[in-house]
Amino acid sequence: GIVAMQSLGFTSLNALMLIGVINGIDKSLFNSSLDLGGNSSYTITKILIPLMRPGIIVVGLLTFVRSLADFSTPIIIGGSFNVLATHAYLNVVAYSDLPMAAAISILLFIPAIIAFILYRVLIKDSNIITRTNFRDESNETMIRLEGFFPRLLQIITFIFLTMMILQYMSIFLSAITKQRFGTMYFTLDNIRESKNYISGSIIRSILYSFTTGVIGSILGFLISYYLEIRKIRGMKAIDFISTIPYIIPGTFFGLGYILAFNRYPLELTGTGLIVILNCIFKQLPLPTKVSSAVISQINPQITEACKDLGAHELFMLKDVVTPMSKSAFLISFVNNFTATMTTIGSIIFLVYPGKKLATLVMFDAIQSGKYRIGSVIACLIILITLTMNIIFSKFLLEEKNVY
Repeated sequence: GIVAMQSLGFTSLNALMLIGVINGIDKSLFNSSLDLGGNSSYTITKILIPLMRPGIIVVGLLTFVRSLADFSTPIIIGGSFNVLATHAYLNVVAYSDLPMAAAISILLFIPAIIAFILYRVLIKDSNIITRTNFRDESNETMIRLEGFFPRLLQIITFIFLTMMILQYMSIFLSAITKQRFGTMYFTLDNIRESKNYISGSIIRSILYSFTTGVIGSILGFLISYYLEIRKIRGMKAIDFISTIPYIIPGTFFGLGYILAFNRYPLELTGTGLIVILNCIFKQLPLPTKVSSAVISQINPQITEACKDLGAHELFMLKDVVTPMSKSAFLISFVNNFTATMTTIGSIIFLVYPGKKLATLVMFDAIQSGKYRIGSVIACLIILITLTMNIIFSKFLLEEKNVY
């Protein structure tokens, strides 16, 4: 159950990352294979998958790290089956044993840092594939679904989509139905009962997520600007440090904030600021990598021309680099907003009872056996994040049409 739910949850993000890898591959290689008599199965197995191999390994390692740090799924799905992440959580919540929780988190951190080192090595190969190949739009090709292997991929995709549809339908049905004498009937009672649970938490979650989205996107953009264009010494080290929070288990990251910010002059425990800061730096690697990917594609001759014409660095940043990097900001904002709206692990120890976020209220409801209340809150979170994604996706499409 744990493996199945984690696989479903991480597949979508992995697919988005692999789409980026595929988009960077020179499509003339596929045309050459097809022109020389290779069928669809041969082209996919001998050309596409070998070129995608570094990207596949990277998403595999990232999925391993995220699964390692996930404690909410094992607690809800696993029943009595425990993992290290749940032990760290229970040692804080049930036994108030912070040293033991920290020790368990370090045990989680060791395989995570090994996977991270492998990721840093393999991502270089992935970047070679996606950046060195020139993409000619006139060279695009469509690999037809012919043969056994493409059909197998198609069947797997449809099975995944069916499972996702069933998963979301079950959430929505659970939110608006009840059982009476073994018969399901529609009702709004679940929504009425959930008002006592979500009072203030939804608005608070939106505000925290919006703040994290804006500040995190700006920080990621500035790090990428000074790394890719200004090439300031020491920025690679900062980029490496900013990436580490992504692979640190959420409970470990949250415990670190409790121990670091509980005394004067940085006494932030119990405030909204510590939650926002935690979310910003936990998710900072994504806006940094997205911004680097976009900024690295800016023609260096443009920035050199600005310098030759006497433009100050500030004006070059404001009038040239920023307008050409709007897509990176939009993508980073949407991802940060969504991640903050749905996060649990890294903030569960930082939020006081009177200042809970929607995800924590949902988690408590599910832990208490109130699954229908949890479904109502989950539906609200889904609708909010979906609306924000649709709005900013429209802006992103308009941005592409302008260019």
